[in-house]
Amino acid sequence: MVNPQTISVGWISAAIDQLVVHGVDRAALVAELGDLPAATGLPNRQLQLILARRLWHLVAELSNDALLGLKVGAGLPLQATNIVSLIMLHSPTVAAMARNAQAYQGLVSNSGFYSAREIAGGVDTAYKPEPAPIPQHPMQIDSILAVSLSLMRRAGPPDIHPVLVRVTAALSPHKSAYEDFFHCPVEMGSDEPGYVFSHDVLAQRVPNADPTLLGVLQAHGDTLLKAQNRLDQLAFTVRTAITARGSHNVSCAEVADDLGLGVRTLQRRLADAGTNFRHLCEEATMEEAERLLQQTDMPVPEIAHRLGYSEPSSFSRAVFNWFGARPTALRENAIPLASA
Repeated sequence: MVNPQTISVGWISAAIDQLVVHGVDRAALVAELGDLPAATGLPNRQLQLILARRLWHLVAELSNDALLGLKVGAGLPLQATNIVSLIMLHSPTVAAMARNAQAYQGLVSNSGFYSAREIAGGVDTAYKPEPAPIPQHPMQIDSILAVSLSLMRRAGPPDIHPVLVRVTAALSPHKSAYEDFFHCPVEMGSDEPGYVFSHDVLAQRVPNADPTLLGVLQAHGDTLLKAQNRLDQLAFTVRTAITARGSHNVSCAEVADDLGLGVRTLQRRLADAGTNFRHLCEEATMEEAERLLQQTDMPVPEIAHRLGYSEPSSFSRAVFNWFGARPTALRENAIPLASA
């Protein structure tokens, strides 16, 4: 299955709240991104990843605080991480805590994934963002590393410190502030963000961890992952059927018939997956627009016509509303909001 590239409402809602706490104007975010999600009701519902990518590029334009990503990551509440923080809290060792965080990360976000490898004296954990039309801004990566390490400190022994942290942010006068935050040397401008822990730290026991409760939490986490994967698979299958018929002129009834479902059944299942047929049609259209813009030399007006837009200007607005960039900028892979 292709990674659906989603992020939970609870996570992004908490990040937005922290951005506002640190001086970012919520109204300015709404003006550019539309109505922002609230975690009330369905905090675990998944949103399209591109919203988070656009959010951080916009934040970089609205704020001059180079350390904002660190501040937001450090301030995110445990509730923003779904059940993952509880599983970490009851893992027996720091090493197990790190493994479990990686195993259940999909419940929070598919924005990127951690991979760990043994090195002399410890374990090197690297974070690899998922490819997308809009790259992750260094501030967003800062926030991800900050919340990962902050959660480990809050859930485990208080003196957990890595040997080294690597960030993508360019070398700046703030290097010492990064090192003060992470309590270790920091490599700036890295192509492979992540951190290194010594074997001694990884072997530390997590105080008050309950192995019985851990088993219950992991079983529930496994159930949530399976349910989410089923919902993601449904949305992916529907989107594939939409693409096969042509995203700009397909009906819900036609796709429901292709899948052997009633229209109301399909609509209900999509609602359970946190999406709807119209959104998936738009997603399929924008996915095709991205492909045509970046992999062909077809003129923009011709692409607009092919995708069912009566005017190139309408197509341009739709692309901008989805990607935060005009078609020409997307074609050049030079997103205007990117200041990385």
